[in-house]
Amino acid sequence: MMGELDYKLEEAFGRLKENIENALIIVHLQSDDKEVNIYLIAKQPNEDIYYGILETEFITKKQIAGIPLSNIIAADVKEVSVKPFWSKTYIEENIKKFKPLTIRELFLSNSKFKLISEDI
Repeated sequence: MMGELDYKLEEAFGRLKENIENALIIVHLQSDDKEVNIYLIAKQPNEDIYYGILETEFITKKQIAGIPLSNIIAADVKEVSVKPFWSKTYIEENIKKFKPLTIRELFLSNSKFKLISEDI
């Protein structure tokens, strides 16, 4: 796709692995007719697989999935401006709003801390 965009998405891959249930959507791609929307979260380093939410008239269920670069190219989409927002809020409530995590949410969303807290 694009160099800087790929770099940002590859950097986000680690965060996606840490918290796939509430990943941060950082890129919005849209077709000219607005029939196709792709909300990207991350990119698999060294591969042409992106992770995000794909919406078309045929796909009505919002879910995070792997999206091959070839599918993105075939969709003929362009990047549109978007402020990052949480995937869980969008999937469950259709709300595209970024709300900073509380310290408790941040603590519980990190698998390393979660393991420690379960031992206590």
